[in-house]
Amino acid sequence: MNDFDYLVVKYLHQKHTCDLLSERFTTLRTICHQNESLMDYTNKGREVIGYQNGLTLDFQNWSDFLKSEKDNLPNLEEKLKIYKENTNVIEKQYFNLMNGDIKNNIEVMKKCLAKGKYDYYNLMDSLYDRISYNSNLSQMILSFKSCLTFPNTGYTNGKHSYGFSFLKLPLVARDHVIRMMSFVELIQLSRCSEKTKSIIYSLSFPNILSLDLVFRKRQNIITPDWNEYKLCLKLKNSSTFNIIVSNRHQEDGSSRSFNDSRLGYRRVEILELKKSINIVCENGTFSFFIYLVDFLSDVLRMTINNVYIDLRTLCSTQLHSFFCWKSAKLIKNLSIENGRVRSETLTFIFKSLSSLKSLHFSCGLEAAKLSSPLIVAGCVKMLDGRWMTCDALIKIYCEELLIYFNKLTCTDINLFIKNWINSNDTTLRVFQVAGSHGNDTETLFRGLEDLLKPWNKSERGPIFETQAYALDCQNGLDIQRSDGLIATLCVDESVFSFVVWHDRFPQVTKQLPSPEKSILVQFLAAFLRSTEWYQVVEN
Repeated sequence: MNDFDYLVVKYLHQKHTCDLLSERFTTLRTICHQNESLMDYTNKGREVIGYQNGLTLDFQNWSDFLKSEKDNLPNLEEKLKIYKENTNVIEKQYFNLMNGDIKNNIEVMKKCLAKGKYDYYNLMDSLYDRISYNSNLSQMILSFKSCLTFPNTGYTNGKHSYGFSFLKLPLVARDHVIRMMSFVELIQLSRCSEKTKSIIYSLSFPNILSLDLVFRKRQNIITPDWNEYKLCLKLKNSSTFNIIVSNRHQEDGSSRSFNDSRLGYRRVEILELKKSINIVCENGTFSFFIYLVDFLSDVLRMTINNVYIDLRTLCSTQLHSFFCWKSAKLIKNLSIENGRVRSETLTFIFKSLSSLKSLHFSCGLEAAKLSSPLIVAGCVKMLDGRWMTCDALIKIYCEELLIYFNKLTCTDINLFIKNWINSNDTTLRVFQVAGSHGNDTETLFRGLEDLLKPWNKSERGPIFETQAYALDCQNGLDIQRSDGLIATLCVDESVFSFVVWHDRFPQVTKQLPSPEKSILVQFLAAFLRSTEWYQVVEN
């Protein structure tokens, strides 16, 4: 807004204020002259000035005040006359500003506005001076903040709380109230009604970068194992704020309890710590957690970034219902460990999770149907790939595909290579699979003999980097596709590697494995992060 527009707005506001003030003053003067009853003076004075709920009921003070104001009416009338004259001056300056040189009149207008504003406040002080009322905004804010802590019970810290009409507050006061609230209080406020939810929804949370979910098994030497479901808020300052839902207490400290009607009247206990909130749920911990995450992701308008699932914390029905959940379809990175994923759940994951950037299975996998292509922007790792067939293999599109336990034959790998040569896939960087493929290179390279060439130093570098480690490709065989992409085939210690050089001479940052740590050991290390990995090979 330029200076001219600013002054125009100021002038209109000044004129409106003057008219309103004149109307109130005239009404007050009429009341003082016409009414002889002190009670009548009091009631009508409250209505005129507009502070019905805030004025004191001390009628004696009102009597003294009205008498003094009645005696002071001539002075007030003179002030109002001066105020109107100032407004008229502003109006004249306003029209001069429109017709004359704007820059030459800006300072004059500013002085007139400042003088008018000064007179306005003096007159308002004269009208409202010595009128006491209990409407201290800060006290109301603190009272509201306290009473909001348990909206369902009406009690705060063991005492009965009182509230006021939050939605009827002026916008500035309401925003001030919201800024004073903690994260938990914002959540509780948003759950009061659709109106309060829309208010919180309209806010921005610039410090929260992402939401991560963790389903894990906790244990110690004293107590039995317990399940823990954690929601991690990643913050801008590289810190995290955790909301942990479990079925048992984990730390000592005072907590608050309530029965939530929206959650089947479950007993919920909340313990607020410095960097986390621990929530203990009597029963239905998993469904409570899903409800909480669903609600938070909706209010915060954020998708779920990382999900880690320890299958020991969920039964097969809960796992399947998790992936049927609407928010799960937007998961970016999924990692599952310890246990076995059923066929129908695995098929549903492949079919429904369309926004994946990485997919890691360090667990057993039952046979799945891959009816449509699986597209993952980053890496796909499978500890148990025994269900994998050649048809499923060529339907997976990702940057890195790593499979350990599998039943793929050299013929399957040969068909995969030929499919890549005839395709326009520009995403794949690494395909590695364990197996004794080195014993049958004739089948592995059948039909590719004329295309395979040894390493040429002028066409690519010697070292290729995967996400986990560096790979020496000096002894590999190269094959070039019609679009110019070069792929290298390496067979070393029962691991077949197929790497595509999108950057033929990359800058290598990782070190090659030492002699005692073969490529097979490095490959295993990418998968075997869990002590329970051996369960997937049980008969």
